[in-house]
Amino acid sequence: MIQNNEQNYFENGQQSPFNDFTQPASPFNGFLNTERNIEFEYKKKIKAAAACVGAPILLLVIFSVFWKNALFFITDSCGISRKTVSDFFASTVNQNFFSVLISSFLFVFVFSVCMKAFGKKISALVAFGRAKKGTFFPLVLIGTAFCMFANYLNLEFESFFESFGTKYSVGSSKPEITILSFVTTVIATAVIPAFTEEYACRGLIMGTLLPYGEGFALLASAVLFGLMHGNFEQIPFAFLVGIILGYIRIKSGSMWPCILVHMLNNLFSVVAEFSGYILPNETRNFLYFLIMVSILLAGTVCSFVFTQKDGALSLDNGSSGIGEAKKFRWFFISPFIIIAIISYIGLSFKYFG
Repeated sequence: MIQNNEQNYFENGQQSPFNDFTQPASPFNGFLNTERNIEFEYKKKIKAAAACVGAPILLLVIFSVFWKNALFFITDSCGISRKTVSDFFASTVNQNFFSVLISSFLFVFVFSVCMKAFGKKISALVAFGRAKKGTFFPLVLIGTAFCMFANYLNLEFESFFESFGTKYSVGSSKPEITILSFVTTVIATAVIPAFTEEYACRGLIMGTLLPYGEGFALLASAVLFGLMHGNFEQIPFAFLVGIILGYIRIKSGSMWPCILVHMLNNLFSVVAEFSGYILPNETRNFLYFLIMVSILLAGTVCSFVFTQKDGALSLDNGSSGIGEAKKFRWFFISPFIIIAIISYIGLSFKYFG
């Protein structure tokens, strides 16, 4: 059933993009309420939304490029040698501590400040309430299973460049195999990003885009989520995960299932990495296969049951009459979004060779 977007997404205080057109001030200005005028105003609002979500994403790009320079500038100014800095980051625990600080700063502080600067009300964008009845656990299982499937596709995609005789590797250093290292890695890789990235992507970004249609918000936010990972190995995987997390956000009405799915997916990766240094390959591969198959089976069953519900496979794209193709075109040709896309694609090339 199609419901009115104004009721769905503006009851918490956001301004509806349709308010300017639904109630003409007098019978004499009715001629302004034409399809062309509505489309023009709608286009302006989507462009404004693109600037709102594009600005913090561009700041992430700038940070990705210049953070080392900024760090060395600060440490040099404080008289701290670069060897001391290098020794600090040689520790897995210290790397994790720094990762937590950066993730919290970028995805919570920077995004929140930018949204406030564009006049957004944070509480109207994020959805920290309870999930709709009967949706939490089924959607968590469906989402986790989908992530397992996307992980498998990602492993296949990693060999894509090799098939052309090209080496592409993001690379990562071997972690310290200690309990403290494992715990801090879980916190820095699974727990904190699940909260901070979901707050920014399924909260602030989707909350800004949902008034223009659920399908539009889901796909646009998934594209941005994929690009923000900044390398060709992870972009396809993150795009797919962004789709299922966006779907979960819409159908549950809450970010909590998204956070849990994000956390479980990253936790699975951390456990798989550390177990590879501890367990024999045969044991590790068997456990990996057993867990993956179990989650996929559970998710498949939940998917079959959940999709039998009315509206489970439908999305509310609003009553504005604006085609989806126009929405995407207006959004993705915004200068903020174009620069962000080009920047992230450019950054992704550095992992060749």
